[in-house]
Amino acid sequence: MKKKLDINKEFGHKVKEIIKVKKYQVFGLVEGLILTISLLVLSYCLRDIIDCISSGESIKTKNVVIILIAFLFYFLSYFLGPIVYQHLYANARKRLNVYLLGNTLNQNQDFFRKYEQGYIQAIIEDLSYDVSSHYASFIIKLISDLVIVLGYFGIIFYYSWQLASITLTILIIVMILTNRIVNKQALAAKDFKVKMSKVKTHLLETISNVNLIKMVDKTKYYTDTYKDDYTENFYNPLLKYRILEAMYTTLYAVILFMMPLLILILGLVLKDVFMISLGSTISVYSLLGNLQEPIRDLSALAAEIRQNKENLGLMKDFILFDKNDKLQKIDDFASLEFKSKGIQFENNEILKDLSFTVLKDDFVLIRGSSGSGKSTIFKHIIKDASSDAIEILLNGKNIQEYNIFPDILMIQQKSSLFTTTIIDNIKCGYEATKEELEEVYNICMLNSFIDKYGENKAIDNISSNISGGEIQRICIARILLRKPKLLLMDEITSALDPDTTASLAKNIYDFVKKYHITVIAISHKNEFDEYANKVVDVGKNVSIEKE
Repeated sequence: MKKKLDINKEFGHKVKEIIKVKKYQVFGLVEGLILTISLLVLSYCLRDIIDCISSGESIKTKNVVIILIAFLFYFLSYFLGPIVYQHLYANARKRLNVYLLGNTLNQNQDFFRKYEQGYIQAIIEDLSYDVSSHYASFIIKLISDLVIVLGYFGIIFYYSWQLASITLTILIIVMILTNRIVNKQALAAKDFKVKMSKVKTHLLETISNVNLIKMVDKTKYYTDTYKDDYTENFYNPLLKYRILEAMYTTLYAVILFMMPLLILILGLVLKDVFMISLGSTISVYSLLGNLQEPIRDLSALAAEIRQNKENLGLMKDFILFDKNDKLQKIDDFASLEFKSKGIQFENNEILKDLSFTVLKDDFVLIRGSSGSGKSTIFKHIIKDASSDAIEILLNGKNIQEYNIFPDILMIQQKSSLFTTTIIDNIKCGYEATKEELEEVYNICMLNSFIDKYGENKAIDNISSNISGGEIQRICIARILLRKPKLLLMDEITSALDPDTTASLAKNIYDFVKKYHITVIAISHKNEFDEYANKVVDVGKNVSIEKE
């Protein structure tokens, strides 16, 4: 339990360091105090004015001036309050969102196998809002609400201890009930957010595969499956949460409408027996009308602490994690040894008793039928998969001891572009010289394409305004620009015609030899056959060195 508390405390300090909104918190606190003082002054002056009118006395000029000044400060603070809080929440959320995205991108591949896209999106977009809002405004709300409640009750007690006692009793009962409801809301909200991430993942996968869905003519099928998923993982949890919210709103209505009315009636009764003046009764009524918000907030703050702990538990891997600082960098590539005892996929065993060695400057070609495990080899080399049956030694050490990027890079079969310009897709933030860019343009035969459209040609969100071959060559240029020590190529010419394939293969071979880049390639074509000095036949579990 102590360890869990220490982790939550560490989380809290970490989030506070990230959001950096102390300046806005001070402004918010000052605004809240001005608003509270203004209302207290207005209430006090209101009592004097009503008592003067009811007793037939003339209204004092001093009270009118004080009321005008109090109104001015009240409206000023009421106007500035939302602005300050919007800055507070917006800055806190922005900083936490950016931090979470940066941390997420720094995670290793195991992280992305553990968490699906929708869950990650829910953490960064939704849960971060709750956590940042909590740490940004909790202390302000707590101090402001306590000052309001203590100040208001002080005046009510000054006017009539009887009304103060009755009011306090009602509020304690309502607060206890509210706290229980809000605690249940916190648990319901956690369940809702976790399940909502599944719906988001479902939606993202459906939209990303829209062409496939249309081709197989199953739009109704996928709409129905989404409807079932939505009902189970969104509608039902949300309904439970809304029922609790309705109960909470009912109690809030008791504070907002019923209690002030009850206290007003009791005040008028006490007035008739000369226990309280008419001005004091109306003043108490006006104070209670402004008391429901801080009372509601104080009831919610206790539950908010619990909910925040639940949220931090969900965000743990996104905030506190090992950034692989202890992993070694690859100073130089000497060798890679791959050993597999065999991996079972349903009734099929692949990569059984397969082993091969790749040395510096090798050009290794991996052959094998579809499903024989070629891509599985690559996934394990780039640590996108792990298995006890497979051992990979890099320079004689377990590859898990190394931070492999950007020294080991892979050109994937499936090309991925961002919705930005050609040059930004190739550089992806890399600081490249003009000569380096022109070299990869030449290697990937992009010169005529660049000359025609320019480097700043925008690529749309589905890459429909350029051809599949152009997309593939842009992705190849992106990786070659970085000159990795070990380059993995997975069917990189699948979208190219034979002539372009042959020319590109020759260009890539010349490039890797020039920069001493070791290559492992998968291809169903024969474009790299003449350049490979080793061939690994996955189906036959043999490694052959060519003459």
